[in-house]
Amino acid sequence: MHETLAARLTELAPISPAAADAYQVHGARLVSAVDGALRAHEDRALLIGSNPLGTAYDNHANHWRFMRNCFASTTRSFWPVSSRGCTGRT
Repeated sequence: MHETLAARLTELAPISPAAADAYQVHGARLVSAVDGALRAHEDRALLIGSNPLGTAYDNHANHWRFMRNCFASTTRSFWPVSSRGCTGRT
């Protein structure tokens, strides 16, 4: 990873446990809202090309799961570039 980016990652504010919990609790609603915004977008093809909507929906759900796991991680080994781990919590 580029050294400047790695250094900037260590400067990010930590994700609070309450924020991580809220992301978990409201995840389905968040993914649904993003899916709805994509569905309603006038120029969807500009965003996803000729890919089917289902692929984008799967991507939204997978991204939410990845970020949920990232926010819930408290291990320093999850992101080796940061001594605070993915969440910034130690």
